[in-house]
Amino acid sequence: MEYIVPVQPATFSVNPVTPTQKSADAVQHNLQPYQVVQATIAAKGDGRVLLEMRGQQLWAQTSAEVKTGQQLNLQVVSTEPRLQLQMVPEGVEKCLLRLLHLFGHQPQLGTKLQQLSQALDTKATQPQLQQLAHQFLGQRPPPSGTELALLAQVLGLDFEKRLLKGEVDTARNSLKGILLQLQNQDAVSAQVRENSTNLLQQLELFQLCRARLAEAGILFLPLPFNFLQQGYALIEEHVHEQQGSAEESERKSFSVALNLALEHLGAININMLFEQGNLFVRISCAEPETITLVEHARPELNMRLEPFGLQRLNIDGGAKDPVIALLERLSPGKSMLNTQA
Repeated sequence: MEYIVPVQPATFSVNPVTPTQKSADAVQHNLQPYQVVQATIAAKGDGRVLLEMRGQQLWAQTSAEVKTGQQLNLQVVSTEPRLQLQMVPEGVEKCLLRLLHLFGHQPQLGTKLQQLSQALDTKATQPQLQQLAHQFLGQRPPPSGTELALLAQVLGLDFEKRLLKGEVDTARNSLKGILLQLQNQDAVSAQVRENSTNLLQQLELFQLCRARLAEAGILFLPLPFNFLQQGYALIEEHVHEQQGSAEESERKSFSVALNLALEHLGAININMLFEQGNLFVRISCAEPETITLVEHARPELNMRLEPFGLQRLNIDGGAKDPVIALLERLSPGKSMLNTQA
């Protein structure tokens, strides 16, 4: 199982404007992580470009190939200790751009659903919301027969598809279906309708991610459980051509990537490759203490994974924040803008 190290993207180094109190290297910009802003290349020369953004003009040194007058969509990666931006390709859907800032927030779906159910007087949707809340809070196991693959149906990420197939009841009983009903009920409070709208935006973001990644043959499954700060699974099928008879001309393998962030453990990337009955696993951790913890659990992991044909288990560092990793998947080949005071 081989891993390809990505090429270092082009960077933009920006001169200081007004330092914040938190960091002398930061630029006073009032931007939020994962927010998308527009910038224009006002001028260029001598390896520098002048970015015109939100009423400010910032000179930046860069190796990116841009033209004067060119408009860019810039994604805020981080704001401290320095402002980091990444270029978003023109082909990204406007709706996805509009909702990308939600990546910077912990979903806390269980807590939000619990609050929503407590605010409702109607008994029509209360039990369903309470059951879903307990499930995403980790207080009860999923219903019998519900596996990870059915999570999309529970959330309603296939809501429109179900309606097109005439499966109206299934669509209506999903989380998206329930929220749409609440949003359109005059009898419920304005706060409930607002909360429903916010949750619908989160589900819409998940749906847009699924649609975008599906173009590359990747199945996206969000894991909005409260015990995870962030979490999702990416599932891919790989077809390998090989010499031999017609029956043996193609060999398939499957990879599953779990990109997680936990409060006390930090970012953890788990990559699994299933190939010809064999399983290869790599667990990458962002924090040294987490690496030590996982190493101590290696014997138990080997025992639990052995029935699946485990051949190799690697444990190392260098895990990516799941949000950053997902943005890279959504916009492959983009340039990075590193604005340094």
